[in-house]
Amino acid sequence: MIFLWLALAAFQQTPLVAVTREERIELTAEQQRVFEAVSRFGSQVGRCRRHMPADQVAAFEAAAAPGPSAVQPGDQSILDQIFAMSYQQGAQSADARTIRRDRCDVMLEDAGAILVDAEAFVPTVEAAMPPSSARPWAEFVPAGARAPDRAPRAIEPLRQPAASERAMRPNAVSRAPSWAETPRLAMPAAARNMLSEGAAHIECIVTVEGRARACQLLRESAEGLGLGEAALAAQDTYRFHPRTIDGQAVEARAAFTIRFRNEERVIRAQ
Repeated sequence: MIFLWLALAAFQQTPLVAVTREERIELTAEQQRVFEAVSRFGSQVGRCRRHMPADQVAAFEAAAAPGPSAVQPGDQSILDQIFAMSYQQGAQSADARTIRRDRCDVMLEDAGAILVDAEAFVPTVEAAMPPSSARPWAEFVPAGARAPDRAPRAIEPLRQPAASERAMRPNAVSRAPSWAETPRLAMPAAARNMLSEGAAHIECIVTVEGRARACQLLRESAEGLGLGEAALAAQDTYRFHPRTIDGQAVEARAAFTIRFRNEERVIRAQ
């Protein structure tokens, strides 16, 4: 029975390597796809647990909590371990800040659609790495993520960290990306006569240098007025403190809110 020390899809790029008690195992493309989808969704559920049904969260946390009544790792599916550990990491990062419900709705549906798209490969992973998964994530997947016409966004892989084994240590201290400089963007021309304030919610890969790449739009406060386009167009100007694991910078995906303020309209309103 293979035992993973930590959910690893969030840190690496093809080919992934699973570190086990006995050996290092290079993952197949299908295994990597499932690992990353489960890890990503678990992290989002953890980050948004305050907006989830309380009974579902309580039941999952009770089953995943360490202790004599909990399922031992050796008896638990690798995928269930990955989901539980990613959930814990997401919950820890969310404790330092509040994530709004509307943003969580977008995050969960988007990550859920990616997971649904990867579910067809779960039996392949289970056949190579038994036992079968209990799929604890199933009850958290939003209904919209399973809509037949819901196309999940493509995931651009993260670049390989310089010390991947260090990133996978179970007791590693992880710090999420944060703004080094809060962006100040001008209100798009199409919105100047319509809005005093606006926002675009985007997701980016934050590089080890603190730059943004592969940004994608999650949601706009007002559609059709160019807020999302302006936020994405300015990605080269964004500056961050990168994610660190035990003090070492690694690439990470993170969601941010870009706010716009129409100073001229605010002054006129006063």
